[in-house]
Amino acid sequence: MKTPFFGTLKMNNQYLTVARPQAIIANELRLTDESFDYLLAPFANGLFLGDYVGLASAGVDFVAFFQQTSAADPADGFFRRVTP
Repeated sequence: MKTPFFGTLKMNNQYLTVARPQAIIANELRLTDESFDYLLAPFANGLFLGDYVGLASAGVDFVAFFQQTSAADPADGFFRRVTP
């Protein structure tokens, strides 16, 4: 089913660390190489990129898995390694 929305909705995936006790953003890192159009996501009773997202530890690093749209695939999966 084609999405009933028009135009574009540019999105990014971010990795944030928060400093306590102030709860302010201490570090912000963009995970996506470029903004993607969320309105290209598959429509399944709403825009839906998928259930498969996660964040795991790998030594002192984190490995993020997320999905984003592209012209070739409406729900590509990506991994990014993050060193805090």
